[in-house]
Amino acid sequence: MAGLSDILSAAVDPHHYSHRLPRSLAEINRLNLTPEEMNLYRHHLMNLRPGRWIVQPDGSTSTVIQRSEAGEDWGGIPGQAYSFPSVWGARELSGDALWNAVQPLSQWPHYPDYATAERRYNQMHPAMELDMMPSALVYPRR
Repeated sequence: MAGLSDILSAAVDPHHYSHRLPRSLAEINRLNLTPEEMNLYRHHLMNLRPGRWIVQPDGSTSTVIQRSEAGEDWGGIPGQAYSFPSVWGARELSGDALWNAVQPLSQWPHYPDYATAERRYNQMHPAMELDMMPSALVYPRR
């Protein structure tokens, strides 16, 4: 199972960010993410790179725009609610394009119901918001 440091090393571009870490690291670590939740967080980190997020009409930026969908409707486990991102390549995808982007569905978090999926994403979201702040990447102490 990949640890948080593995997720960060794969997601943070060392040429762009030097040796800085996302502000959300302590909070994300506290949440004890499953491997699938770490994949959702990794997707967020990847979309922090210039030109990969989207700008909302109100001027805010989004790296994920989480969707919760029924497993049986998206090729997953029936009776499970899957949580996955709809922001890919600086665009919010839907329909067949989103279907193709999120496959295999097993890589994304899934829960027994929508309420649990939404509650868990709402626990992760404040940490992701920390990374969207100006100068969100900080240097670790040496």
